[in-house]
Amino acid sequence: MPVFSGARIQRGHGLGSMLGGFFRRLVLPFVKNNAKNLLMNAVKTGMEVADDVLEGRSLEESAKRRVPAGIKRTGARSEVSVRIGRSTRED
Repeated sequence: MPVFSGARIQRGHGLGSMLGGFFRRLVLPFVKNNAKNLLMNAVKTGMEVADDVLEGRSLEESAKRRVPAGIKRTGARSEVSVRIGRSTRED
């Protein structure tokens, strides 16, 4: 009995296709350009949290205080460039 089996690798235009393009064009280049900065700030924030815990503060309290500050510090030092077509625009 003949049965339709479709293409071996099907390519659609769904949500995964849009998110994949977003990841390839924006997220991956950002992480590649700023990996060292992201890692160094994550380690610094972790050390600050550990110091607070050793001083007697609770882990939750320290994390609530230090993590947002670490994120702001990372964002302030990160290089953001958006590629549109062939041009690069600094934001």
